[in-house]
Amino acid sequence: MAHPALVDRLGTWYHHAQRDLPWRRTRDPWAIWVSEVMLQQTRVEAVRDAWTQFVARFPAPAAFAAASDDDLLSAWRGLGYYRRARFLREAARRVADEYDGIVPRDAATFGALPGVGEYTKGAVLSIAFDTPLPAVDGNVERVVTRLLALDGDPRRQPVTARLREFVGELHQTSQPGMVNQALMELGATVCTPKKPRCLVCPWHDDCAARLRGEVERWPMTKPRPKPIDITTKVCVARHGDRVLCRRIPAGEVNEGQLCLPGLGLPVPVSDDLAAHVAGLGLRGRLGPHLLTVRHSITRYRIRVEVYSFAVDGIGEELLWEHPKNSDLPFSTVARKVLSKLPD
Repeated sequence: MAHPALVDRLGTWYHHAQRDLPWRRTRDPWAIWVSEVMLQQTRVEAVRDAWTQFVARFPAPAAFAAASDDDLLSAWRGLGYYRRARFLREAARRVADEYDGIVPRDAATFGALPGVGEYTKGAVLSIAFDTPLPAVDGNVERVVTRLLALDGDPRRQPVTARLREFVGELHQTSQPGMVNQALMELGATVCTPKKPRCLVCPWHDDCAARLRGEVERWPMTKPRPKPIDITTKVCVARHGDRVLCRRIPAGEVNEGQLCLPGLGLPVPVSDDLAAHVAGLGLRGRLGPHLLTVRHSITRYRIRVEVYSFAVDGIGEELLWEHPKNSDLPFSTVARKVLSKLPD
């Protein structure tokens, strides 16, 4: 079933109301792909500058395929969820090696690349090539479940299938790329989780949830788990203008980045800072408490207590680095701590 009137009103609204975002000014599938990966679980304002710098530094898959770990971590700084960047580089290497550096247009081929799920496949291919594939993210789930007053969890069948089916119906009378982007924009700026701006919505007169006076009842997602409060500890040791660091090993949160010696994140592996850093090969004396910083990772709200440390010797996995070297991949917590310390 096609919905031409709905699509006409949505398209007119989007033409006038869409935000001016840099990745909307291109049809380059690589640039669009990068934006979609960055925007997963990250605010638009945090992505805007990072995306511009990233595509200037890595203008094609082959360029990112050749990036070192430190290049990757530096380019992704501030976005979090670094696993996304590692999947993107793995996929870029596949594109460079198997497809002559050209992002595949075929849905099955593109969808088989590392890190490319149903949403990313639909978003990239519809926006770059107008391929009629739905791109159903949280914003689209919210818009459509409210429009249809669709009961059930949108992340589970049969609701998931109905959402994709409905978006596919919208594609029948307009450009799929426009439809997908307009739905995302509507959810991000008008049909928001709390206090939606129904009076400016192009589907104001069509929305079953609004007509029932129960807009915020939908979508029927499970409540988020309550945040968990955690306290961990790190130490700061200096040698001239350098600070002592540890390269986070594979398998730990923020692997490959530089952190300050400490009990680990998000959950500390011990409650004895002095004994733990001694096990890392750090010899010397733990000093007084210097400051406390706050940090969040997923559902963890972390209190990071910072102590000074007088060094007598260090083990092989510790190294001295200059804290103001912007090319080094210091973790966000390390940067927060170092920014608060006096020079």
